Amino acid sequence: MTPRNHIRPRPSRPWSVSGLLVGGVGLLLLGAASVTAQDATDIVTLDLRPHHDHVHAGSLVQVTDRDGYDNQPYFVDHDRILFSSIRDGEQADVFRYTISQARLERLTETPESEYSPKLTPEGDAFTVVRVEMDGVSQHLYRYSLEGDSPERLLPEVDDIGYYAWAGPHRVALFRVGDPSSLHLADLSTGELHHVQDRIGPVLQSIPGTDAVSFVDQSDPERPVLKRLDGTSGEVTTVAELPSGALEHVWMSDATVLMGHEGTLYRSTRDPERPWHPLKGLDEVVGPFDRLALAPSGFRLAVVTQR
Repeated sequence: MTPRNHIRPRPSRPWSVSGLLVGGVGLLLLGAASVTAQDATDIVTLDLRPHHDHVHAGSLVQVTDRDGYDNQPYFVDHDRILFSSIRDGEQADVFRYTISQARLERLTETPESEYSPKLTPEGDAFTVVRVEMDGVSQHLYRYSLEGDSPERLLPEVDDIGYYAWAGPHRVALFRVGDPSSLHLADLSTGELHHVQDRIGPVLQSIPGTDAVSFVDQSDPERPVLKRLDGTSGEVTTVAELPSGALEHVWMSDATVLMGHEGTLYRSTRDPERPWHPLKGLDEVVGPFDRLALAPSGFRLAVVTQR
């Protein structure tokens, strides 16, 4: 990125992509390379058109096109997208872009930095990780859809790096530390449940469920995509991943997209041949990081490196 919501913002990981899959049980894999925190990033969206066991990609929209930080996209619906941007200073604020109208709106303008905007499960507000003025404390906040009425959630937890909603009253938290750790928080009671240590910084809600996914990095050479049930707290394995795989999004409760080393794959759930290689998108958008998928499943946002 540029900021990844750690105690100090960490660089983004650009992915080199070469194809896409929709339908069935799929996994999209992309590849990574390190960059410096000073690199500029942009957000691009593209429409996905299913065709048998793959998709055609088209209708590219350049949501941002400037030297600066624009990152962490999240779809409100098929037409509107939230993202974090650094514009007038060193702090990040939340913006909303309406694709059909090419309209950009600024939702927050605070001395603190807001990252990782996401709709609440009810859809009547959005939440962020806010880096406080001390540059160290990181809290979960709720804002109205117009960017006002900030409310701090879980006020005693000040080391939140990333999060994902796991139902109306529960949220999974990536807590910054050595090691990093995954916790499940109940907002109605304030109770925190420690799930495990050594996880990756990508947490994703799974559509149609109260579950979230995360990457278990207990063995750095053999990361494992896992699923946390927000109601029972049960953790189950989704799939073993290639070393370095991290970014992923869910199309449904059975289909996840991810990437590795410039090649796209789909999961086959065949233990003898778990990944099926596809081809890619790198010639269309270039190296990119971060994935966000519209609720329709037919529009993808990626973060590109300038």
